[in-house]
Amino acid sequence: MGLALFLLFTAISVARYTLYPDIWHRMVHHPVQSLYLGTFPMAAATLLTVSTTAVRETFGLGRSFVYTLWVLWWVDVVISIACFCGTLHMMKGRQEHPLESMTLRWLLPVVTLIVVSSTGGVIAPVITAYSPSGALITVTFCVCMVSVALPVVMMMLTIYLLRCMVYGYPQGSLILSSIFPLGPFGQSAYAILLIGSALRSIIPESFGDAQGLFQSATTPIIVQTFCVMIALALWAFETMWLVFALLAMRHAVNNEGRFSFQLSFWGLIFPNGVYANITIILGSTFSSNFFRVFGAAYAVATFLLWLYVFVQTVRVLPSGRIFESSPDEKEIAEESVSNTVSIDADKTQP
Repeated sequence: MGLALFLLFTAISVARYTLYPDIWHRMVHHPVQSLYLGTFPMAAATLLTVSTTAVRETFGLGRSFVYTLWVLWWVDVVISIACFCGTLHMMKGRQEHPLESMTLRWLLPVVTLIVVSSTGGVIAPVITAYSPSGALITVTFCVCMVSVALPVVMMMLTIYLLRCMVYGYPQGSLILSSIFPLGPFGQSAYAILLIGSALRSIIPESFGDAQGLFQSATTPIIVQTFCVMIALALWAFETMWLVFALLAMRHAVNNEGRFSFQLSFWGLIFPNGVYANITIILGSTFSSNFFRVFGAAYAVATFLLWLYVFVQTVRVLPSGRIFESSPDEKEIAEESVSNTVSIDADKTQP
């Protein structure tokens, strides 16, 4: 079902931008819509993860299937890097983003690299059986992508803290984006755990100097332990942002009342699901009942949240109201687009 929906919406998007190429130009220059470009490679990465685990194991698929997934992963890596670099370049050079209009949707292009790196952590151990050196290159590239994306996430969160301290919380349903930090931190922790586990299965490997790092018997244990500690630290940081997000939403509800249901409510599912996932995995890693019970309870809460959003989506879908932007989103988009047009006009003047 996931693959069918992915192919369907990909075909629709390709047809749309082929028939109306001007829409693509306007979309990549739009200060809000362009942020969602990275969701394409993220969705593809999820499908590759499922194919590597469930599909391959269920049907007993071998070398050809694994190599096909590996090639598709590299294609996804290229697209993810293009979305990451391209979107940030457009934000800096072709769009206007006033500080007071900043929301944590800015994180979306950055999360792309983190998600695809976690998929690489899933694929690498499978590749080891056919190409140990290829698996090591894959994991190394995953380390580089996480190392690039995670500091950018922290930079943007610093900007968001400044924005909230100077201008207060975002208004209306835009406050829902305060839950977004759970996504990159949780997915980074998951990716780093996978990287540590993959390296332990790959190393020692005759790669590099004869007495080099990759041939030492103690390296995999040290690397995996280091990765586990980093993942735990990221989980703690993620938990802090969860508390901040709950306080922000409580503040918004107390001051503005309940929000009407909108399509943006779906943005709550992925971050909470990632948080539940990494909590459960840490429970297995540390054999901790606290993490297991808390993670299971949070997973159930996330499922109930998904069920609520799904039912509400079906309920309002016939009216088409769900596809309309909220007043807050319209105001920010119109102001940003207006500022962007002004910048372009100034550049064209002699």
